[in-house]
Amino acid sequence: MQNRINYVDFGYFYEEEGDYKQAFKAYKMAVKMGDGYGLNNLGWLYRNGYGVKKDVTKAIKLFEQAAEYGNTTAAVNLGSIYENGENGSVDYKAALKWYKYAMDLGDEDGTFNYANMYHNGYGVEKDYSVSFPVFLRLADEYEDPKALFYVGLYYQEGYFVDVDYDKAMKYYLSGAEQDDGCCYNQLGVMYGKGLGVEKDLQKSLMYYLHAAELDDGTACINLGYIYEHGEGVKKDLKKAKYYYKKAALLGETDYSDDLDE
Repeated sequence: MQNRINYVDFGYFYEEEGDYKQAFKAYKMAVKMGDGYGLNNLGWLYRNGYGVKKDVTKAIKLFEQAAEYGNTTAAVNLGSIYENGENGSVDYKAALKWYKYAMDLGDEDGTFNYANMYHNGYGVEKDYSVSFPVFLRLADEYEDPKALFYVGLYYQEGYFVDVDYDKAMKYYLSGAEQDDGCCYNQLGVMYGKGLGVEKDLQKSLMYYLHAAELDDGTACINLGYIYEHGEGVKKDLKKAKYYYKKAALLGETDYSDDLDE
């Protein structure tokens, strides 16, 4: 067993050095010795085309073999491939199946992704009664920052639970302590709108700025709007355009930037 662990560790070392070909060889040796982590890591190389020609189909097969060993990371990788349609088409049912597999084995990421499917209604009917308890467990037991954000959002918006701004603030603050950009952005929303706290545009701005530093696209949109319209700050179209452009670079499209080029 010690040799198996060493080959995987060697592979990690080579990956960190950017030597994917040597990493590939190390993981192949681990696979020969029956190591599920080696299978998963080989799949990762094929999925991304690191040191080998990109081949998602081959990656899927390797992840499936790794999952048979009980490797939950491989199961989560399979779920994300199917959720994002990396093999040519989106398959939410297959994604949900693999996330549940990982969740049943205690994987935190798989558990979050399973709840997220029900939150968004991907492949299933949107059902907050399923997603909320899972998010709450992850937030309370593991302090998962993504889950802390969602629990806060549920209390803020009254999804499945009664609106409770104090609880929303509690979870957002816990997420912010872990430098979660989404939680910082929501703190900006709470202070900007005066939800459960005294309205304070300066505090709101501070939280938005910190969220933007953490590359939160929604915060960038909010900052763009604030500087464009001069809400609590001096109107500054140059800064507004900067944050709108940053939001676009972060993949945000749900906003209107009417500023002149």
